[in-house]
Amino acid sequence: MNDIMSVQLTGRLTRDAELHRTTGGTAVCNFSVASNRWFKSKDAEEFTKDTLFMEVALWGKAAEDKTAQLVKGAPVNIIGTLRQEHWEQDGVKRSRVCCVATSVSVGKKYEASSDSSAASSEDDDVPFDV
Repeated sequence: MNDIMSVQLTGRLTRDAELHRTTGGTAVCNFSVASNRWFKSKDAEEFTKDTLFMEVALWGKAAEDKTAQLVKGAPVNIIGTLRQEHWEQDGVKRSRVCCVATSVSVGKKYEASSDSSAASSEDDDVPFDV
């Protein structure tokens, strides 16, 4: 039986995605996702934020189709597998865990309006008091 590993990541892009091609011509889209976790230890009085940053690679036709949508700040939901990369830098062995995406869903990026009149005109359309 083959081992099966699947992960789901939800977060926001930390930078615009970059599309590259391998020497064989295969498209690969690289981007990074940040996801926050809030917790309160039993001894603490305030909540603490822990942020996970994960590098993600999306391959093939999906990479070509999604790159334009993957912009900094956009919310994403990713399904994929984990891969551990190893390399040596300046004589020091290093490694990192990254995600190879098999599915990427992109939500709409929230942008706050700097025009307060836009917000008030939207409120006029509400048929009840808020």
